[in-house]
Amino acid sequence: MDILGIGFPELLFIFIIALMVFGPRRLPEIAGKAGKYVRDLRNMSQGFMAEWQREITVAARMEEIEQVRKELEETKQALTQSRTEITAQAAQVSKTAQTVVDHSIAPPSIPSLKPVPPASETPEIETASEPVPASDSPLVPVPEVPASPVREAEIEKNGTHPSTQPEAKPAPVSPTEAAE
Repeated sequence: MDILGIGFPELLFIFIIALMVFGPRRLPEIAGKAGKYVRDLRNMSQGFMAEWQREITVAARMEEIEQVRKELEETKQALTQSRTEITAQAAQVSKTAQTVVDHSIAPPSIPSLKPVPPASETPEIETASEPVPASDSPLVPVPEVPASPVREAEIEKNGTHPSTQPEAKPAPVSPTEAAE
């Protein structure tokens, strides 16, 4: 049994000295007060220890929070840098795309195709055993003529109705022509 670092022989020695100093009548009263003081001291030390432990825990948590805050700040800086790089790259891509659009040539217009009349109206062509080249397709390209009031009047004058003629599509307009 060890109380505050004092063993049984030391405790017995202190008891004998207290008995001689205070006497047998006051010794129980003084022992009760000493026990009360020791109990209060123990409770206070436990309270201090608990408060000290809470402060240490709070300090440790504050360190962890500070470390997380620093990591978040570094992540924020990395994201800001990435956003800046992506914005710069997007601007470069946009500039390149605009340059391509500005310098592009309008796609060539595809002539409308008119079917070849039935074989009864066309002269007989000898067929060879050789394969027919791709340029001899059964569809013949017809140049596009934009619709105009003069053309419609001419078609009606010749006796053909405009609805029997294939519709002429307007030529595509390039972005540079549209800008002018």
